[in-house]
Amino acid sequence: MGDRDGTSASDIITYIGVPLAVLGVMPVLYTFLVAIITQQHIRRELRRNHVNAVTRTSLMSGTVDVEHPRFSIQPLPRGDLNYWKTSLERSGIRGGSWTIFNWHKIVSGRVNYHLRLRDSMMQPQAEIDFEKLVTFLLDRGAVPDPEGVKLLKTMGLQTPKMTKLLTTAGPVKRSVLVVNNPEDAEGHLSLTLFWADELGARSEGSLPPYWARLQARAVIEKALEGEQSPTRSPSPTPVESNVTSTEIPDTASELGEKQSLEEQVSETEKSPPPPFPAINTPAAWGAGDDKSRLPVRLYLGSTGLEDAKIETMDGLDIYGSFRIEHLRFQYPGSSNNMNLWFAAGAVTALADGHKGLWKYAIPPDLIRFVQKDTMPHGALVWLGLIEEEETPMTIARREAKMRAAQDARHQEFLEGIRHRELEKNMSDAMRQQAQRQRHMAGAQAMLSRQREEARERQEEEFRKKELAVTSHRVAHSVVSSICLDYLKKEKYVPDGVTAQSICEDILYRMMFDEEFANRICKVLDGWKAWGEIGIMNDRHLDELKSDVIGFCYAGILLCLISEKAKTAETWAGSDLADCQKVFRTVYVG
Repeated sequence: MGDRDGTSASDIITYIGVPLAVLGVMPVLYTFLVAIITQQHIRRELRRNHVNAVTRTSLMSGTVDVEHPRFSIQPLPRGDLNYWKTSLERSGIRGGSWTIFNWHKIVSGRVNYHLRLRDSMMQPQAEIDFEKLVTFLLDRGAVPDPEGVKLLKTMGLQTPKMTKLLTTAGPVKRSVLVVNNPEDAEGHLSLTLFWADELGARSEGSLPPYWARLQARAVIEKALEGEQSPTRSPSPTPVESNVTSTEIPDTASELGEKQSLEEQVSETEKSPPPPFPAINTPAAWGAGDDKSRLPVRLYLGSTGLEDAKIETMDGLDIYGSFRIEHLRFQYPGSSNNMNLWFAAGAVTALADGHKGLWKYAIPPDLIRFVQKDTMPHGALVWLGLIEEEETPMTIARREAKMRAAQDARHQEFLEGIRHRELEKNMSDAMRQQAQRQRHMAGAQAMLSRQREEARERQEEEFRKKELAVTSHRVAHSVVSSICLDYLKKEKYVPDGVTAQSICEDILYRMMFDEEFANRICKVLDGWKAWGEIGIMNDRHLDELKSDVIGFCYAGILLCLISEKAKTAETWAGSDLADCQKVFRTVYVG
């Protein structure tokens, strides 16, 4: 039939077989076309995002192999102009967030990605030292996020995605560094960078991370003037009081010697104590009298104060370092705790201005101490910082003592009149004998009265001490308020000064004046010693009484430590330093 129609078997094969063959080849041709289009699309995206990668096409499978270099990066030198600029070759591809900034980079390996038409593009994350990354971002203006850093310290690699580690410092906390999914991080911590306009506000003249500026407020200079003033006489110490009150002469002949001794002791008590030297920078720094209190730049490391430099008044240049050996870290067991108190005071006093950028962590035992109410209210009364509140019982006891003394003097007066009346009727010899006996009896009565008064004063002193050490404890804020009011009342500080300014000035003087630092730390060490066990005795009261002004300064500083020691911002820097010890190298993308 095929012959009659003019068709043959070869024609049927041609008309039907060839189209079927063409249809069979179409998927292959489509795969070829898709592979070429995909390669062109990938190359265009790579050029647009400034990524140098090698692309290879598999026409049969329709996939494109993209070979990316993996970079190991580190920040540029701080003096480099590009350190403070953003990169002109940013990449918007996933994994390329590190290209926001300029880095010193080297190729550390190669990574291959197999992509199809609808697959999203990726580029390898960059490897960087975690501490250098954090330091660089802090230098650009980022601040630690207390909650995110604490979560990273606790959970490690299990930290949820998008947990904020660093944010901007403004009122609106924008993310700067967050935790990312560890897709190709190879067991390392994976992070993502974000840009914020606040990161471009700093410059080379700004303080580097972990450094703080301490400016002298000159609010406690009145203390120097007051200690040098001859009109101000310190209160006698309890030791001196006990000596003068208990040494009563046994005979009338010693009365004159006692009076002369009391005059000598009184003159000694009126002499002012040796003043502390003023804080002046060395003449080698080129500072005149009007610039004798230059700003100080501090570096607080994990062990406390590690370095300090003198700045110019404008803070743009540095004169050099100076001796701070008395404030450096001392090995455990040392009796010198000046490093501990200075570092704790600096971390809390300068926390507001530096956003918790510290590697130093306040020791746990000090945290426990400052959170307890340790100072008895009666001790503040006994030290003379506040007036004693008189109760009806106290008033009645004082009035009864005054009436008894008046009755005794009136009785002596009547006895004297009676003896003189009897002497008028005596002969001259008997009168002289009676007068001598009367004078001796009067002298003995006076000595007995002095002994009794001394004994009563000593008993009253012991009673007041016992009431002082057993009275209720008050908070550090109450102690600080009372100490500040006392310093203002005694004109040691100006009326309008705040506790914050006093603390900053205390820290400034501690750096330059080792004697003053030892004075403050001696009070704090003693306070901590008996405060931890919760028992205060009369010896501790005598120690505080010997330096009331030093106690006031120490009380104000301790209050500031107690208020800010437990805040999250204070611990954010030290928590971040702990995370840097765990995660040495991270991947950023």
